[in-house]
Amino acid sequence: ELLSYYGSILAFLGTVILGALSLYQNQIIKQESDKRTELLEQREHESNMPRFRFNFMLNQRDNSKLKFNIENISPNVANNILLGPIQIVNEKKEVIWSNTGIIHIDTILSNQKREISLLNPPLPENHCCFKMSMQCQDKFADIHKYKVWAFCQFKTDTPHFQIEEIKNTETP
Repeated sequence: ELLSYYGSILAFLGTVILGALSLYQNQIIKQESDKRTELLEQREHESNMPRFRFNFMLNQRDNSKLKFNIENISPNVANNILLGPIQIVNEKKEVIWSNTGIIHIDTILSNQKREISLLNPPLPENHCCFKMSMQCQDKFADIHKYKVWAFCQFKTDTPHFQIEEIKNTETP
């Protein structure tokens, strides 16, 4: 009877230890699966996200009446594109000029360009920056937000645009 009792206790302990080991392994597998799922979702987001390039086109010698192209360089269509507000700020972050209106573009297909013309005044000083917010919808109607800027060290410099996606937690 004593041997049977010890055998039952050992069987119970073995079952508990194997159960705990199984739960631990399942937790590790779940964490790895969650990482893989997150990576796949990120790749899906990036593959469906429209990508843009802003190209300087034309302006007056003093960077007034700036014209630039927005080019969709991704294989994805971009819908319901909104640009604005557009600002020119100086080195002290003071707003020199502002266009509070929103520029709306219905669609930009893959490898298609759209021209934007601003009626901005001449830059009054050096070290100015063009800033604007942009948002669009991808083919699944997900909204993507971007911040766009171009820095001019001197009043007569050609602005070179840069664009960066704003993550959902940030605000433009």
